[in-house]
Amino acid sequence: MGHPGGIHVVGNLIMSPIERSRFETLVRTHHEVVFRAAFQILRNDDEALDVTQEVFLSVLEERQRLDEADDEGRVLRWIAAKRALMLLRGASRRRQREDRNAMNRETTRDHDDVVANDEAQTLWGCVSDLPEDLRRAVVLRFQEGMTYDAMGGALSCSGPTAHDRVRRALQRLREMLPVLGLVGVAAGLEKALAAQVFVAVPTGLRGKLLALGSAKAAAFSGGVTAGTLVASACAVAIAVAGVWIGINPGAETAGWNPDPIGSAVGPPTASGEDEGDRGGTRTDRFREQPAPRREAEVAVAPVRPSSPVGVDEGPLATITGRVVDPQHVPLADIDVAAESEERAGKFARHVVRGRTDARGAYRIAVPAPNADGDAYRLVFSHADRITRRGAAFTVRADDESRRDDQLLARSSDDREGDYTLDIKAVSADGNPVPTVALSVWRRLATEQGFRSVHVGGARVPVSGVVRVEGKWLGTKIVRVDAARSGYMPLEESFHISTPGAHTRVVVMRRGLEIAGSVTDVDGAPIPNLDVYGYKDRRAGCLTDAQGRFRIVGLDPAIWTLYFGGGAWSRGEMTVAAGRAGLNIKLKRKDDPTDRGLHLAELHGHVEDAETGERLALDRWGFDLDVRAVPEKLASSSTEDVLPRFLSPLMAQRAQQGQRLAGEKPPTSFHKDGLPPGAYVIDVRRDGYAPCLFGPVRLGAGELRTGIVMRLERPAEARGRVLAADGNPVAGAFVFTIGRGPASQQTLAERDRAIKKSKGRGTQYWGGFVKTDDAGYFALGGLPASLALDVVAVHLDHEPAAPRPAGLTVGQQTTGLDLRMGAVR
Repeated sequence: MGHPGGIHVVGNLIMSPIERSRFETLVRTHHEVVFRAAFQILRNDDEALDVTQEVFLSVLEERQRLDEADDEGRVLRWIAAKRALMLLRGASRRRQREDRNAMNRETTRDHDDVVANDEAQTLWGCVSDLPEDLRRAVVLRFQEGMTYDAMGGALSCSGPTAHDRVRRALQRLREMLPVLGLVGVAAGLEKALAAQVFVAVPTGLRGKLLALGSAKAAAFSGGVTAGTLVASACAVAIAVAGVWIGINPGAETAGWNPDPIGSAVGPPTASGEDEGDRGGTRTDRFREQPAPRREAEVAVAPVRPSSPVGVDEGPLATITGRVVDPQHVPLADIDVAAESEERAGKFARHVVRGRTDARGAYRIAVPAPNADGDAYRLVFSHADRITRRGAAFTVRADDESRRDDQLLARSSDDREGDYTLDIKAVSADGNPVPTVALSVWRRLATEQGFRSVHVGGARVPVSGVVRVEGKWLGTKIVRVDAARSGYMPLEESFHISTPGAHTRVVVMRRGLEIAGSVTDVDGAPIPNLDVYGYKDRRAGCLTDAQGRFRIVGLDPAIWTLYFGGGAWSRGEMTVAAGRAGLNIKLKRKDDPTDRGLHLAELHGHVEDAETGERLALDRWGFDLDVRAVPEKLASSSTEDVLPRFLSPLMAQRAQQGQRLAGEKPPTSFHKDGLPPGAYVIDVRRDGYAPCLFGPVRLGAGELRTGIVMRLERPAEARGRVLAADGNPVAGAFVFTIGRGPASQQTLAERDRAIKKSKGRGTQYWGGFVKTDDAGYFALGGLPASLALDVVAVHLDHEPAAPRPAGLTVGQQTTGLDLRMGAVR
């Protein structure tokens, strides 16, 4: 007779559905990327921890099966992202989040804590400023690598809508970045967004997750009776609860839990406690908290230093050193992370964390499987110190690498001291300005510059006064967001040098407005359309039922206005603040005629190259992307450019969602909102080879119509890789390139990547296969219409000379022997 809960009996031994050792391996290997996937959606430690726990519990209880997964880490990340989005969609959570975000970002981390350089910091700061639907789309597409169909399933929208959100996000980012001086980042935006984003994982996460498996195993031990099974289930629940409560995300950042709206009686106050939780009247209370001390996790000289992530056995190297302040005083409780230069997907393959002891010393054991050494770098961080990332260095198994003392300076000159600050927001005539959102911040130094840390704030009540309480004396910044009230935003800095009560008055200035209406090309109003302007900041609104819009609180300057989205073609125009009476006409996105206001567009259809039959652009097994051609390739030949786009985008080919009753898939594609430039259209459909069209060069507002993408059956190239002496080469990476200087550069770049990663770091380029023990390879899914050369690279050999593939549609080409260069 079967047992409930998926338990099965072997002899007298009761087994859990997933072996404990298997579960522990999954936790050690993937707990960090699962947490990162959840955090990048939620931007909240507590909720990301909840999602991470639920993901691994679902695996432990076999609600999620990984037996047939090609990439367990990707599946777990996708599950985490989807559960995070489900959490956001909860009505009560959504209302709470909207209220909090209206006032502050207190439960979110600054991206200065997340990124590794100043350009990335600015880029992800811009991403954070996007509307939430666009920000989440960027994270899913570029950080989690989802297809548009998979994104649609996760975001509860269609694949085209997900694509539209990504396109809108990219467009806004390309507008914002040049203004900030990052023209180069804007040009390579998609690559920059796909680069690794560092997210600090809360201390103790791995151990707590591993304890889930231990608790589960303990619950399942004993005899098989109905009473035992019920008691075991209770034991699991109790054990899990006890385990998870042990994680304290507040130990990672100074946390506080605000209410957004201040009390109507007297000024809202700010402290770290919510009195409403104790049954009293609920008021806004924010308190600036000093960083809590955490219990040291790494001993000065343990028998086995801090455990490597995901590795129980194998060669280890030891890294030791000391952290001091600028006066060379040892610093305790400094977080030290050793990150391998070798990558696993977007992240470091090995990350081992420790903390300095009372003498400022640390000692960390890291995996060192390579005989010729492994490259690591150290990251030093603390809530009150400037984070430092060290240079890469090499360690070897069984050796100890003693590092020079690391100096960590304080992130500010603030000193502890209790104060209260009453801030009054008034207009130019001295009257209170209610309803605007007022916040106070500290300014802390970072490795890249400065960042702001939220102290407190609230929406201004009728009295116009907001009270903030803090524990750090020093320079403060007050910010007032008045986007909906007609006032311009305000930011002022000031200094609090003494404890006690302080007051400050900020004067708000009325801004200008831009107003008008939006209609279709036939004059019918377009309601609920997103209209926004950008000039150092974003300001916008939705059109009303008559298509009218009014953007208020604008600085006196020239603004760029953006219209369209959804079913409407996107357009933009520059307008001086103070302008009224604008009449904007938009055409539908699927209209290929040159009418109304629009940016450049591509219109066409996809057909079977053999039969000429039009193919439905279904969201199952189909993906169509418009990919920008880098400016450096503008003068390259087509046979040199197109093969560079043959490697697939980093994306998960998951199929999600279901079609509505009676809904038919489109047979034409319409890509709008494109800035001037060169583009390649990339079509992928199950059962066909990739189809690439272009480069297509578009001017401002230019429409290219009648494009036909002809899909052909895939070809395959088979052969063998041999060394210079004629012996077979196992483990060689075989792929295709085009013909020209850019293709030769691709070959050289991949050869360098193989050498740098010691033959493993190939996650940033796809479309390759590896030779078997006898040197044979089979490279499939190739388009015969492209002029392709087959090449090979290997850690121990110079690259093989390119050989023409000679492909035939739907056929195999055999006998493609490649001869590697000299032994390195």
